[in-house]
Amino acid sequence: MIIGACFEGDDDEELMLYQHDCYYDSLRRWIRLAGEHHCKYRRLPEWEDISRQWDKFRESGYHDHRCIQAHHDLIAERFRMIQKNPDRFFWIILGKNGWCDFFISETAKFMNNPKTLRLLMSAVAYANTKAGYDAEDALLDKMRETYGMEKLNRVVAEDEVGIKS
Repeated sequence: MIIGACFEGDDDEELMLYQHDCYYDSLRRWIRLAGEHHCKYRRLPEWEDISRQWDKFRESGYHDHRCIQAHHDLIAERFRMIQKNPDRFFWIILGKNGWCDFFISETAKFMNNPKTLRLLMSAVAYANTKAGYDAEDALLDKMRETYGMEKLNRVVAEDEVGIKS
C-alpha cells in the first residue's frame, strides 16, 4: 500500500498506517474470495483458460502484490473518504475497527460480478504480462466507475515490455 493523502482532508495517518499494516492479509483474503467465487464458474467452457491459469497461479504459491495494489489503495481511499464524510455516504464505520469488514464487503461486491471476478483473476494470474496489465487497468477503471471517479490513464512503453509508468 502506498501511504499518502488522496483527497482534501485525507489526513488520518493512524488509519493509513493501520491499512498499510493490514495490506498483505487483505490481499490474501481478496484472492481467497476470488477463488471461492470462481468455483461456480470453473466448469464453464468460457472460463476454461482463466481457470487453467488460475490453477497454475495457485500451485505456485506466490503472487505479485503490485498487480492489485492500486485496487486495494482505491478501496482504502474510499474507506477514508467515508470516514471523513459519513453523512454524504449514509454509512457509519467505527474507525480502524471497520476497515477489515469494509474491505471484505467491497471486494465481495466486485467478486459477485463475473466480469470483475474474471478481471481480478486475470490481473493476478497473468501478472507482469500484457494480459495482466490490461486486466489490472480494466478492473481499476470498473472500480473507479463504481466509485464515481475518473478513468485510469496508463502509459505503456512503446515496446510493450511490461514496464508501466
